Amino acid sequence: MFRPLEMFFFRILRFFFPKAATVIRAIYAHQTTVPNKSDSDPTLNSALNVTDLVSYHDVFNLSNINKKCIAVISPMPPAQTGIADYTLLSFVQNDIETHFYGDYLDIDIMLQQRKKMLENNQSKFFSVNIYNNASKFVDYALEVFVLGNSEHNLKMATALLTTKKTDARRVLYLHDLCLFNLLFITCIELNLSYVQILRDAYADRDPDVLNDKNIFDIHNLMEHGIYALKPFVDLGLIDEVWVNSSAARKLAETDLRAKKSIVIKETFLPIPTITLEKTGEFKDDYIRIGSFGLPNDGKDTPKIIKAVQKLVDKGLKIKLVIAGYLANEYFSNNYSSESSIPDFIEVHDSPNEDELFRLMGTIDLAIQLRKKSLGESSGVVPQLLTLKKNVIVTKIGSFTDYGEAVRMVDNSISADELSKVINDELLHTGGRASDIDNYLNSHGVNNFIEFVNSRIPNGSKK
Repeated sequence: MFRPLEMFFFRILRFFFPKAATVIRAIYAHQTTVPNKSDSDPTLNSALNVTDLVSYHDVFNLSNINKKCIAVISPMPPAQTGIADYTLLSFVQNDIETHFYGDYLDIDIMLQQRKKMLENNQSKFFSVNIYNNASKFVDYALEVFVLGNSEHNLKMATALLTTKKTDARRVLYLHDLCLFNLLFITCIELNLSYVQILRDAYADRDPDVLNDKNIFDIHNLMEHGIYALKPFVDLGLIDEVWVNSSAARKLAETDLRAKKSIVIKETFLPIPTITLEKTGEFKDDYIRIGSFGLPNDGKDTPKIIKAVQKLVDKGLKIKLVIAGYLANEYFSNNYSSESSIPDFIEVHDSPNEDELFRLMGTIDLAIQLRKKSLGESSGVVPQLLTLKKNVIVTKIGSFTDYGEAVRMVDNSISADELSKVINDELLHTGGRASDIDNYLNSHGVNNFIEFVNSRIPNGSKK
């Protein structure tokens, strides 16, 4: 499977010697190999682990079922990606039997997800490694491949490109529209030429955009409407693409402009059900402001810190809660020592879902910003709205679909201007309650499932 030592070496090289890493990346990307057209399941060529064996056994026992079923191939909890959590939330309550294929590290994790289901829930969980053969055993009415751009999605992308197309409608459900990273590591995994795959997919574009000089300039490619989506649509024999916002739909239409036959459907991330058992012990005299998810410059973390610092300097007693994946790494890279991190900042590194929800429950206001939009979804904002929290977002991309349920600011806003918006929101906590309720009432799990089931072709097995 995936070559972890090579990718580990590449990450180290990219951190310390970025120019050398670019050369290595180019060497890999120019590999010219022929994809394996064999229908055989690659997992059969090596010793199967227990998770795969149990999955094979269970799927084989389902081969004679005579009812409508849906296959969802996606990252699954406890993977450190919001896609995993939202897949389980979005699809698991469907009355139509749904089979989840995930990258489970061991059998216990997969079995625990099964045990959490209510008695009348028909969901079933299997290893993604066996999907190549499982799709032959079970006559699915709908196949949904759920993808983002991180390495968590590698096995799903591999399954998409190596599983033979059946009569089922095949859907690509995208949480990210910019898929260059996923395409690159998938090409390494399947021993394909990244460069040739891109050139073949976008043969209708200006050849100069994809010449040896420009093909690794991702920003230039995006300026020319290339987001690395089309290779997955072409090679995966996709019938339909789902996206979570109007902004994502526009990007997909731009990338797939030569694929007139592809249906693009706009849906949404459903509102989760969150139960807070205990929020924890915190000083009541502090205002708690939160920013959740992977902290980085692209999400304007430095601007958020500066804006809150200005309010602290004016005498407001504030704790800024930064909670997300690799939060400690962000601060170790941007501050000389732990003692140099401002006292008003409270860091929570890679909290699990329950801890993340607990932290969200403690805040008075959330700030979720982005410098630019690549059509990616925000799983955090629906979670915050579920908890009836006021949220400040950038007026960009998928954030605009939240309408009056959130406070929007321009992406060019300065730290000083942002501090004034924060102060205004704190003075009007709860003033957006009716708009939040309206959004929650129209974006529930049942609304999403209704959309999913509407995409099953007429005449599919009853």
